[in-house]
Amino acid sequence: MRQNENGLWVIDEESIAEARDLALENGGGVVGCLPRKTQMGELQWEHAGKLCCAPMAAEYLTIPPESEWTKIVDDMAGRWPADIADTHGLPDMDQGSNPLCWLFSLADTMRTERVCEGLPYIELAPESGIGASNGRNTGWYCDSALAYVARHGLSAREYVPRDYDLKSKNWKEGWDVNAKLHVPLEVWDGGAKSMTGELLAAMQLRKSAYAWADQWSHAFKLDKYVREGNKIYPSGPNSWGPNQRFILKMRVSGFFVVRSMTSSLK
Repeated sequence: MRQNENGLWVIDEESIAEARDLALENGGGVVGCLPRKTQMGELQWEHAGKLCCAPMAAEYLTIPPESEWTKIVDDMAGRWPADIADTHGLPDMDQGSNPLCWLFSLADTMRTERVCEGLPYIELAPESGIGASNGRNTGWYCDSALAYVARHGLSAREYVPRDYDLKSKNWKEGWDVNAKLHVPLEVWDGGAKSMTGELLAAMQLRKSAYAWADQWSHAFKLDKYVREGNKIYPSGPNSWGPNQRFILKMRVSGFFVVRSMTSSLK
């Protein structure tokens, strides 16, 4: 790892394995995050008292040329992260009347990544990440939500038995310890070069995306592409209850790829 001109530790291509080993040795993953993009085009993270920068997804993905996109969508039929999630019986998220799409879609992305990695399906409680907004039932920023969850994790649903209960005093004892079993270990910031190309490349690796659209003021998980004629569109399950899958025909404003999760079996 190296230090940049601002004294931040930067995780570059040569040192990503070293940085991940450091995270594992310290009992968790990446912890804490500053504004999602710096002037250097990096995502800043804090770990073990140091500030680090995770490289853009484009530096790690083999982005297919646009001429191949339609064929990729056809060839991926039955193999999308969405298909893997369906195979494991992941239920649809339902945020109810709460403005918590930023938490429910993140929890959905994290539990999907677990099953795509071959880990046991665990229903995560989005409510356990409400500390990101200081306990307020409000809309929030995806990067800040991810920063909080990377530090604290999300607990299993059994520790927050009542849906939409945002008061930690009501949760089962040990929820915070359990939450640290479910944290992102590696996260890529997407969209630096090609929003569609990077999303397709990530999904070919069985990675879904924690995404948002500014025009919609909404966060969501994207886990497959669909084709309509010669056009392709990303698709995902909305967090508004059962059978709310949508096809996104507006621009994706940004996304994060949760590349790996802690490997706990609990």
